[in-house]
Amino acid sequence: MTKTIFFFFLLLINNLFAKSDKIIPSIVKIDGVVFKSNEENPFTGKVSIYWENGQLKEEGLYRDGIKSGLWKYWYMSGVIQSKGIFRSNARTGVWIEWYENTNKKIQTIYRNGLKSGKEINWSDEGKKVSEYSYQGGKKNGSFRSWFYNGRKKSTGTYIDDGYDGEIIEWYENGKKYREQNYKNGKKDGLMFSWYESGSKKEQEYFTSGLINGVHQQWYENGQKKIEGHYINGKYDGLWTQWYANGQIFLQGKYTEDMLIGEWNQWYKNGNKYFSGNYKNSNQVGNWIYFSPDRIDSTKILYKDGKPENGKKIEWYENGKKESEITYVNGKIKGPVTYWYNNGNKKLVENYSNNQLEGSIIKWDEQGRKFLRKKYSNGDLIEEKKYNYHELGQIESTIEFIYNSNNEVTNEIITRWSIKGKLLSKLNNGSIWKGEVTSWWDDDSKKKKQVVTYLDGKKHGKVQVYYKNNNKLRYNGNYNKGFMNGKWTYYWENGNKKAEGKFINGNGGNKNKITNIPTNGRDGQWLSWHSNGKKWSELDFIDGKKHGYQTNWYDNGQKELEGHYENDNKLKTWLWWYVDGSPMQEGIFYSGGKFEGLYFINPPVPEVTYP
Repeated sequence: MTKTIFFFFLLLINNLFAKSDKIIPSIVKIDGVVFKSNEENPFTGKVSIYWENGQLKEEGLYRDGIKSGLWKYWYMSGVIQSKGIFRSNARTGVWIEWYENTNKKIQTIYRNGLKSGKEINWSDEGKKVSEYSYQGGKKNGSFRSWFYNGRKKSTGTYIDDGYDGEIIEWYENGKKYREQNYKNGKKDGLMFSWYESGSKKEQEYFTSGLINGVHQQWYENGQKKIEGHYINGKYDGLWTQWYANGQIFLQGKYTEDMLIGEWNQWYKNGNKYFSGNYKNSNQVGNWIYFSPDRIDSTKILYKDGKPENGKKIEWYENGKKESEITYVNGKIKGPVTYWYNNGNKKLVENYSNNQLEGSIIKWDEQGRKFLRKKYSNGDLIEEKKYNYHELGQIESTIEFIYNSNNEVTNEIITRWSIKGKLLSKLNNGSIWKGEVTSWWDDDSKKKKQVVTYLDGKKHGKVQVYYKNNNKLRYNGNYNKGFMNGKWTYYWENGNKKAEGKFINGNGGNKNKITNIPTNGRDGQWLSWHSNGKKWSELDFIDGKKHGYQTNWYDNGQKELEGHYENDNKLKTWLWWYVDGSPMQEGIFYSGGKFEGLYFINPPVPEVTYP
């Protein structure tokens, strides 16, 4: 029986500590009690646990298998992380934590494992950032918090983890941000807030956590922005909204959060935009839409919140049409058209029996068609994408043919020269096998790219060249249509721009600065400025930024450094100006919250990568 018990203990030991931890003496735990290996009585004595690099990780005392006495914890670097007393496995007395730079992080008082007393928090720079009082593990009593510059951030009182009384918050420049009263953890009474300039921003009243009475907001210039009324947290009565110039923008009524009666909206020039009625938040009856100059207008009948009959036209503030749609017996009829505010068409959709039918065409703001789709009874049957040369001539089209299951059954790729000469036409890629070279010019003197294909998919090396000087733009490798292995990108002057590895990259999520794809990036990526100076070092895992990033200016001076985890900025980040002087330093927390040391605008400087 004894051998069976100890064998069970040995099976459990791997679940107690990290597999790489070294524990002296060897111990196991069962039902919360620690035993020394091969012994039946609960362990009493000191235990030391080491990091895989040999540094002490934690050390403390057990009495009868329970943590009792002083315990200390260290970072892998050997710097102490925290220390405090356990009594019967529960924290008691003063516990202190430190940052890895040795500055104090948190000091807390415990009683029977629960926080009881004052807790003080510091930044890694050694600045006090908050003080809280606890009783029985819950926040009770006054609290204070500070910005890194030492100015007050917030003050108030807790009762059993809930706000109670007046809570005051400030901006980092010392101006008051908000005042709010609480009762039993719920907002109760007046709330005032201000802009950072000191001008009033918002005022509202709460009763037991629900907004009641008049609600008002102002623009920073002092002009009223919104005024309305609440009853028990719900919109009620007349609500009005204004533009920053004082011109009325929107007005209508609510009852118990439901839009009712007549609603009107105006353009910034004072002319009416639309007028219509709501019933239980549904548009009903005739709605009239006006152009900004009131020369044109349209009327549309709504039934139970849905358009029934009529034409709806909406306009931009500059008087240009934004959209036009016609309804007959509750169904869309004919083309639906959208425009850019420069007057160029943006999108045209054709409908029949309220379903997409025929062509859908999209244009860019310059008027170039970039997408055409064809539908039958609402099902997509064809799709064609357009790409253009720099001067606007069509460079290539990609056509997809779909079956009834919305699966691509055929892919046709067609390419033209800048003079309109047909260069190639591929059907499902079957024509392209092996190495294919395309050219910038009709005379085949300026190479554009060299791509290797297998079974209609890119497979093997690829080389792409600049048009002006025909220097190499980038090279890399594909594996069955996916970017794999090392890829290198170059500036037009021949200097290396970026280099790194892809794993199954699909060429998507292109960087806005360099147009280099992000999807599939893996491992460390390096980049350089066009003058040859290093620009960036950044780690990726599965196309996401993960690890450290360091950037430099093109004069060699460091620009920033920081840390990512799963594409999110975390931990300490630092920025410098081009002359090397500090710009900003702060911490990103989980959820994206940032606390900076210096007051700059914006508080979080730009972070770029190639």
